[in-house]
Amino acid sequence: MNFALMKQNADEAVDFIRLGVDLGVDSITFSHLVIESWEMREWSLIYDPPAMNRLFATLREEAAKTHIPVLVPDDLAGNVELFDGEAREEVHYHGQCGAATGPWSFLLPTGDLFVCGNL
Repeated sequence: MNFALMKQNADEAVDFIRLGVDLGVDSITFSHLVIESWEMREWSLIYDPPAMNRLFATLREEAAKTHIPVLVPDDLAGNVELFDGEAREEVHYHGQCGAATGPWSFLLPTGDLFVCGNL
């Protein structure tokens, strides 16, 4: 079972682990919300690292009580500065980005961020 964490459902995340156990699932994966629009930033926990890290700690505690694998993202380091500037009206494609080798342009459940869209 998969669960995309965001402000609107964070209070349901611990119960999601319990539900997975009751249903007999093989594993549970929690991931960050993939922000696909400027408005979705308000939904993301990533802009409140202390609250997000507290939630992750609670999920890890609950996961330790189960017999199934539960993947919780790593805590966000305190020295990370998240972009909080103005949205660009128009973004132009300038060719393949040389900084990344994989076809990713989003935040993976592991917490890895690929900023280039080598699709």
